[in-house]
Amino acid sequence: MNCSACRSSMKSLGQVPLRAGGSTGWRHLVFGDWADVSEKLFPVDVYRCEKCRRVEFFDTDLSLPTQG
Repeated sequence: MNCSACRSSMKSLGQVPLRAGGSTGWRHLVFGDWADVSEKLFPVDVYRCEKCRRVEFFDTDLSLPTQG
C-alpha cells in the first residue's frame, strides 16, 4: 500500500471499528440508548505513511455496505 500524498510505503495499523447509523440530536435526548439500536460497527483498515505520517482508511475486505 502506497501513500496517496507522497507515494511512500504505508504500514498497517490493523482494523478499527467505524460506527454507522444510530441517531443524534433530539432523538438521542428523548430515546437515550434506544436511539442507537440501528447503529452498526464496520471494520475499517487503517494505514499510516512511514514518511509523512498521513493516516488513510481502506475497506480492503469489502465489508462496508454499499449504497443503492
